[in-house]
Order: sequence, then structure tokens, then C-alpha cells
Amino acid sequence: MRKTKVILGPLVLFAVILSLLALFSKPTSNTNNGNQKKAPDFTIKTFEGENITLSKLTDKPVVVNFWASWCGPCRVEAKALEETWKKYENKIYFLGLNYRDNKKDALAFIKEFKVSYPNGPDDHNIANNYGLTGVPETFVINTDGEITEHILGATTVKTLSEAIDKVL
Repeated sequence: MRKTKVILGPLVLFAVILSLLALFSKPTSNTNNGNQKKAPDFTIKTFEGENITLSKLTDKPVVVNFWASWCGPCRVEAKALEETWKKYENKIYFLGLNYRDNKKDALAFIKEFKVSYPNGPDDHNIANNYGLTGVPETFVINTDGEITEHILGATTVKTLSEAIDKVL
């Protein structure tokens, strides 16, 4: 029994440290450097009832953000996403995909953070097609439908603006 406690203590401490680092670290951005991967197509029905198909949004780049109301880092980035959306509103599309959440909590989150860009539930496991490792994750997609940036973790206005500026 004592060996188990000796081993478990450092493992728990290690897990706590990793969690704190993930929460307070800068978002990582994965630039594809010319090797753009085609964004998997999807159609979502927004919480307002509108159907949006990614492949039909070809006149402007698209930002796709996977989030959940129960996700602490998603709460951290919510204001930055809205601010960035307002900054580029006429030049880019923004889509929020609510991941493994319930509608009531998702709508409360949208209201709390005054999110004005379209959002809908990921009812068709779109996250799996994007290789999601957790939330939040943000993808910037150019007008050719290619993923040019993949931001892991909570993003900032600066990080997301830099990614968007590359595709405008």
C-alpha cells in the first residue's frame, strides 16, 4: 500500500502542474508552411436555426472555433474571439462549434459573453474529422478551403489576428 502512495503522489503533482501550464501558457499556433490540409467540410444548424455549410463560404476566410461552456480556457478566450470577430466582421466568417455540451449551458455561455457570431452544436462529430484533442481549438481556413492555422488552447486577439492577416 505504501508503494502505491509513493508513486501516486508524484503522478498527481505532475498532472496538476501540467494542467496549470496548459491553462496559463500562451496558445500554440501550428502554421502549415505551405502544406495546407483541406478543411473537412461540414454543415451545422446554428442555435438560431440557420444551416451553414463550410464549403459554401468561399468568398472570405473562415475561423472555426471548437468550445464548450464547461471549459475554463474557453471562458478565458471568449472575449478575445468576440473582439476579433468584431475587428474583422466584414472580411471573414466566424463559426463556433459547441463541443459535448448541452444546449441550455451553451446558450447561457453565448449570452454571458455576448457572442454575436454564428454558433451551433457539433451534433455530427465534426471535431473528430478535425482531429480535435480538446477544447478550445481554433482553425483558420483560407478561401481555397485549406487550414492555414491550427491554434491549440485559448487564443488571444493578437494570435488570432496574426493568423487572419495571413489569409486576407
